[in-house]
Amino acid sequence: MDLDPARPLIDYPYPDYPPILPLIPLRLGDKQRMTYAKFSTAYPNLEENQPADLVVALPPVVSHGISLWGTSGDGNDVTVVFEYDFDERTVRAYNRCT
Repeated sequence: MDLDPARPLIDYPYPDYPPILPLIPLRLGDKQRMTYAKFSTAYPNLEENQPADLVVALPPVVSHGISLWGTSGDGNDVTVVFEYDFDERTVRAYNRCT
């Protein structure tokens, strides 16, 4: 896969964007089985139908002192989505905006 441009602009995605994102440790909290329809109600911008076996959705992390999208993007319910396919053993990552 090729990136175009190969390097980001100096102020991309916004001025003073940190060169390295902070480490945000994660741990497994409570787990429960639920339908995708119920899960997706917490994220109004997710796909209506989900073909993946496992879905992880991350809302904006501005509470950790970093903004992935800048002040104008975090307010737009940007969600980073990871889809895992057990058979193919692949992960697809993308973002969804309202």
